[in-house]
Amino acid sequence: MRKWLVKITWNCEVSMDGMLLAPEKWIVLEGETPPTSLNGYCTNYVNIQACADTNCNSSGIILKVEPFDPTRARQVGALPRIKIFTIGYGGRTPEDFVKRLTAASVCTVVDVRLRPERASMGVYVKAKSPEKGIERLLASAGIRYGSLPELGNLFLDYEDWRTRYATFIGLAGELLVTRLDGLQGPLCLLCAERKVAECHRLQIAEYLASIGHEIEHLDGD
Repeated sequence: MRKWLVKITWNCEVSMDGMLLAPEKWIVLEGETPPTSLNGYCTNYVNIQACADTNCNSSGIILKVEPFDPTRARQVGALPRIKIFTIGYGGRTPEDFVKRLTAASVCTVVDVRLRPERASMGVYVKAKSPEKGIERLLASAGIRYGSLPELGNLFLDYEDWRTRYATFIGLAGELLVTRLDGLQGPLCLLCAERKVAECHRLQIAEYLASIGHEIEHLDGD
């Protein structure tokens, strides 16, 4: 199903001097073809939702339709901009690791390791039970955990893995980062390498910045 970026207005009124007063908003709709009306939807400044009431008169008016583009959607407010941090646990004590996350008010850690269950440091392993490993460590600080192995580095064994991964996420980024939208922010991308310059989370962060998100690396010693 294709997505469309749609500019709408609703509940038009005329002012004392004859000017048309109408709030405007950009939203995202799905459909095989560009939407031509908002019949069947209730519209207000907060949201748009399907409406089964045939007597409803709150449907809006479509002013403009564009093919969906996530960067454009965030620029016009149709998609939220998320504050996203990154961190590497290599060489860090669990105490320092958690302190950095809490100081940044991180709500959810997003694990971008390809094989988080194979971590060499047991405290950072994704265990079979959430009562162990990285999930237990984060839960002790009230931080949520999500594993997105689809963002893992498939090219680590190649000398030019940075170029390969940047090309990969440039081509498939919209699909690869889809699950980020369902997580509660602020978010923090997690991988093993301590320095972001040595980790593929840098390429992920650069892609996320290019589509409108705010990025900060928790790299300081």
